[in-house]
Amino acid sequence: MDIRQLRYFTAIADEGSISRAAVRLGVAQPAISRSVAALEASVGVPLLIRHSRGVRLTPAGESLLGHAETVIGALAEAECDLAALRTAPGGMVSIGMTPALAASLGPRLVGKFQRRHPDVLVRMVEGFGAHLREQLAKGAVHAVLMYNAPKLKEFQTEDLFSADDHLVGPKGAAAVAGDTIPFAAIEGLPLTLSRPDNATRRRFDRVCRQIGMTPRILVETDSPVSMRALVLDQEMFTLLPYSTLQTDVLAGVVDSARVVRPTLPSLLSLTTAPWMPLSDAARHLVEMARRELLAMARERSWLIPGGMDRPDGEGREASLSSL
Repeated sequence: MDIRQLRYFTAIADEGSISRAAVRLGVAQPAISRSVAALEASVGVPLLIRHSRGVRLTPAGESLLGHAETVIGALAEAECDLAALRTAPGGMVSIGMTPALAASLGPRLVGKFQRRHPDVLVRMVEGFGAHLREQLAKGAVHAVLMYNAPKLKEFQTEDLFSADDHLVGPKGAAAVAGDTIPFAAIEGLPLTLSRPDNATRRRFDRVCRQIGMTPRILVETDSPVSMRALVLDQEMFTLLPYSTLQTDVLAGVVDSARVVRPTLPSLLSLTTAPWMPLSDAARHLVEMARRELLAMARERSWLIPGGMDRPDGEGREASLSSL
């Protein structure tokens, strides 16, 4: 089995026809047929079923297709990375972060970094917990910034600061009219939340079980963009750290109230892979990301709207390490 065979096979699967795949690839049809025959011989099972209108995949073919697409995608990504390194005389650095952080921290971080390293290409990868950890594990990024990162032995995680989650709702909704809302008052509200395997969602579900509350969850999504759209268009509510929603709140697009009794602190962490060697530029990027993120937290009062003091008298201050 080789990459050419996999390319031919995926083209056949896409086109549903060997002849159409040959035209698309600019390869003679007999050559593609021989390649498929050799691939079937190497795996020991039929991959295609031929019929009057073309071909369709066998169950074994369906299984191989997923793996083939992964292999081809990984190779394309490697080629892209190498091409980037060829065109960037100073090399390349990469950091992963949530979309909200990419929009707020990203331009500031890139601007300051490139003033110091003008010849280094910066790649920003957006995503959420599982995707960002996967990118770090395979060496596609040098560090990731994300909320509620699990403490895994293969990674080094530095907690930067904690910010309480807010209930976000439509502008003018009674539930988010005040500065705070008790957790129990969320019951009955139409919610869009992250999936159950998300760390933030697991914490929410745990509190619900502890107080005997049955939440009304209508939509599950890990995308804050989708959550925002559902809040605006369908008048749902969601839970997000204040840093994620501050721009919309200040613009008067949505309203929010900090959840209390109990609070739901989201911990923002910087995660790296100790086994991954870092260039001087990559180390500078990681250090700069830490410094600029903490500076933004101070400047924008991401911890508690309007300042650091807790109005609910719960007996602890919002945590901001390294300040």
